[in-house]
Amino acid sequence: TDVLIGAYYLLRSAYLETLANVVTATSSDDWEIIEAALFCLCAASREACARVKSVANAVSSGRDSPVSSDGNSTALGLTQLVGSICSSPASSRHHLVLSGMCTFIGSFSTVWASSCPPQSVLEILAYL
Repeated sequence: TDVLIGAYYLLRSAYLETLANVVTATSSDDWEIIEAALFCLCAASREACARVKSVANAVSSGRDSPVSSDGNSTALGLTQLVGSICSSPASSRHHLVLSGMCTFIGSFSTVWASSCPPQSVLEILAYL
């Protein structure tokens, strides 16, 4: 996981965007690829959540920086990904992909708490 965290630090929101595209664009028949992409997303969850949290702190104190724009794009991308995950029927997913999705949703709970509108949080709960 250290390599994945290092890749996240180098690529930031591009890392998350690339893996999100893999999750959403891959056919459910290729469940191994989706499961691997979800694992890679979860590996950097602590760092990504800290980034989003630091943006919230910077905004509340009135500071703006490049970190803010990256944190905002991170939160937006993750929110869009969870929206697309929750819109697909769970019955069409392999059980290991469903397990990975639950881990993914739990790993990024800080993002959902700070960036999602209440309706999106209800969609996440309904999906689970």
